[in-house]
Amino acid sequence: MNLKWLSGMFGMEDNVNLYRYYSNSGKVCAVVILALAWIVATSAAFAAQATTVDELWKDFNPEAMPLDIQLLDQWEQDGIILRKVFFTSEIYQGVPVRVYAIYGAPVGKTHLPAVLHLHGGGQTASLEHVLFWAKRGYAAATFDHMGPMYERTIYTHWGKVPIERQFDVKENPKNDRFYHSTNATRRALTFLASQPEVDPNRMGIYGISFGGSFAWLVSALDN
Repeated sequence: MNLKWLSGMFGMEDNVNLYRYYSNSGKVCAVVILALAWIVATSAAFAAQATTVDELWKDFNPEAMPLDIQLLDQWEQDGIILRKVFFTSEIYQGVPVRVYAIYGAPVGKTHLPAVLHLHGGGQTASLEHVLFWAKRGYAAATFDHMGPMYERTIYTHWGKVPIERQFDVKENPKNDRFYHSTNATRRALTFLASQPEVDPNRMGIYGISFGGSFAWLVSALDN
């Protein structure tokens, strides 16, 4: 900008004000351009996100990823074989989610109907529920979906999953804990179906309180 030329047309004070005007205008234009770029980028990101339940789960196969089962403990109790395990439900941001589960079934039986138990908020995997069903001739499993609570020494390791985020789908529905807990539940069914005592064509699911929410979701999604 030619300030000498401007001084020939306007007084010094006018020149300074005019310079400030053009300088600020440049800053405003830069801010506007950045804002528009952010809007375009955000719109593209949202456009790529799922807007329906079918879109959210269309590429998910609960049987595709290896479970990587780790046996923690195994014992017999009242004619029931019991196992404590970890299995992988997913890999989120490069870190595997390792789910803590308990499984049980009558000793020596095969082709059993099976039941998956989902605990309520603040609770954890329940040996009592597994024993309840196993004593009645079922195979049964239960798993922890709360993570570290109440000084527990064994629990599900969620890795980088933001389990504190609930009903938060602004950035991406897959950042919400309901998505990941539903994912873990579907993988728990895969784990249950893989057990040698289980008939995978005769399986059921039920939940208590918070777990009931996932039972509804999985019942609508999983076959």
